[in-house]
Amino acid sequence: MVDDSALQDGALVCDRAGSDIEVAWLSDVDCLWHLQPAVSGRWAAGAAPCFPGAQRRIAGLSRAHRGRIAGLSVPPLMMACMTGFPLIQPETAGGEAADLLAATQQVLGITPNLARALANSPAALRAFLGMSGALAGGSLPAGVRERIALLVAQETGCDYGLSAHAYTGARVAGLSQAEVTAARKGQASGPLPAAALAFAAALLRGQGRVADAELAAARSGGLSDGQLAEVIAHVALGIFTSYFAQAARVSIDWPLVRHTS
Repeated sequence: MVDDSALQDGALVCDRAGSDIEVAWLSDVDCLWHLQPAVSGRWAAGAAPCFPGAQRRIAGLSRAHRGRIAGLSVPPLMMACMTGFPLIQPETAGGEAADLLAATQQVLGITPNLARALANSPAALRAFLGMSGALAGGSLPAGVRERIALLVAQETGCDYGLSAHAYTGARVAGLSQAEVTAARKGQASGPLPAAALAFAAALLRGQGRVADAELAAARSGGLSDGQLAEVIAHVALGIFTSYFAQAARVSIDWPLVRHTS
């Protein structure tokens, strides 16, 4: 039996071989399962059966661990599991989806899982690429754009967005780890980034409604009306990608950052 005092919430059970179930840390699929009564202790409260190559999340455990549950002769009973959207592979995609995934690879140098999941609807992927590309050519500096994306991901509880923008914020926009952490709290040094984050936070709190004083403060912080329009657009883009990544259960293909950390 595994020492379950070493397990962590969010661990995954995977690669069932014979009567053993291997436990490994991953984070890509949200599932709730129930083990048969023969497996006692905290395992009965939440764990997952596994099939070859499958990965399923365990709920309600306490620390990270890798080990095995031995002696389980019958697969556990599945109570509920919501699988994510399929990831469309560029090599097998056809039509417009193939063209859009190729464009994603050309622009970003990679084809992230978010784009592969969006490719289930070429219209959705086209909307994402179009809005992202248009805003990248706007007047807000890359560091401000990445800070807004980090704030939106934090506020919407999206680990995919946090992981992606913590990486691109550092590698592309040159943000330090301290600046990434501050952005998640709506904080930034410098008048323009600080004003943009404060206005973005007000938008998120008010669901688009901002007070006269908040609008005036954003202008006083150096944001033009054109830049204010871009902040609103970046918040909307961040909400779209955050909602999609969570609802579609997009597996994280960036260095993991959790909104709870």
